[in-house]
Amino acid sequence: MTNTIKKPIADCDVTELRDFATIVMGLELAPTSNTPTTLSRIRAAGYQLDYIEIQGDAGPAVQNQPSAAAPATERGEKMVDGRRFMRISIPENDKAGGDEPVFVSVNGKAMFIPRNKTEWVPEEYVEALKNAQEFVYETADDGLGLKPPRVIQSYPFQAA
Repeated sequence: MTNTIKKPIADCDVTELRDFATIVMGLELAPTSNTPTTLSRIRAAGYQLDYIEIQGDAGPAVQNQPSAAAPATERGEKMVDGRRFMRISIPENDKAGGDEPVFVSVNGKAMFIPRNKTEWVPEEYVEALKNAQEFVYETADDGLGLKPPRVIQSYPFQAA
């Protein structure tokens, strides 16, 4: 059984940071990106904690550098180490926090998806975005009461 531990970012090597950025956060990085570049991309995507979570007895949470990805399909999909990634973009909106990265969590694993950037995101996080919905209530035409709610996406996005 593996234990998840919090490793300070200052103690991480470039491979651990690159794995965290590409697999956990869904960022696209060059396999040769150095520590400052990788860290700046992580911070630019909105991750502000001073640690990353890794597997205690198995090394980094992602053991291998992502293998060469299969070519992206016309729909903006690619496979990396058996996981499907989709290329999406989340625009800014006028709501509070509408210019900040979007926090998405799936089965206890979270990532921040930057806005106004086209990024490769694991398929399960895209599915969570599709299912994030809100109810919008409007006043009835007669001014008394409310109309039935409309269901809208909390974080509309477009596939790239």
